[in-house]
Amino acid sequence: MADAYKFPDRNQRSAPRATLPPMYTLLRAKRPGEDRYRWAGHLYDISMSGLRFEIDTPLETGETLQVRAMLPGREHVTVRIEGRVARMHDDEAGPIRMGLIIDRFLGPRDRQKLTAYLTGKLGTADVGEPHPMPKADEQETPLRKAA
Repeated sequence: MADAYKFPDRNQRSAPRATLPPMYTLLRAKRPGEDRYRWAGHLYDISMSGLRFEIDTPLETGETLQVRAMLPGREHVTVRIEGRVARMHDDEAGPIRMGLIIDRFLGPRDRQKLTAYLTGKLGTADVGEPHPMPKADEQETPLRKAA
């Protein structure tokens, strides 16, 4: 049964996938029907058909989640989706990385917002401009208060 929920091989993916800097993303997740989001984590990548994320709690393959994802850019874009856990990437210590297949968008504009984000038409100052993503070696230094 677990095979029914696997992502296709990377070469078989039909939707473009945006790689995101995890430190600049926030993901909240809950089971359908729950009032509050119970898990917080980070996104690694997202497409119109799925996403890769991490949280501290391992979930069962096939488990349905509702996710609120905040995507980085000049404007923060938030989308709400429902999907099924498709794959576990637990090869390292720490938070568990998982793949999620998107089954449906929860808000009336969520599909539209994600499409615009992935095509560079949302979250940027100018339509068609690529998303400003920080390079791995560019980390912001926190400002210190003057004494």
